[in-house]
Amino acid sequence: MSEKKQKKPRTGPTVKDALIAFALDGIGGLKDSGATATTVRKVIRHLRAKGKDASVIESYASETFHLDFSGGGRGRAAPTKGTSRLYTVQTLKDSDAPFIRLPVSTLALGKGAKVAVKFSDGKIEVASV
Repeated sequence: MSEKKQKKPRTGPTVKDALIAFALDGIGGLKDSGATATTVRKVIRHLRAKGKDASVIESYASETFHLDFSGGGRGRAAPTKGTSRLYTVQTLKDSDAPFIRLPVSTLALGKGAKVAVKFSDGKIEVASV
């Protein structure tokens, strides 16, 4: 039988610790608590869920941890109708077959939808069916 590994003791403050420090002493208490970027992000998420103003903590986190709270999401924005983009050809580690990742959100397709793909000289056309 294998022995259970001992858990390492927590080194930094928890989200609750950071919330209490902020509630008691404001942003100064949060700074003094030694909260990490992850903890501060969770504190902001918690305050937003409760409908509280987290703008003071957001500005502190932006300056200290260079976190972005603009709410933009991941990556660049989805292309709109009539725009053109350049995409990089990629390969997987296990295969040498090149491929490209194309967003199909502008075609208003859901998971499992069918698309028609037409290949011609230097051109690939994708259309919803």
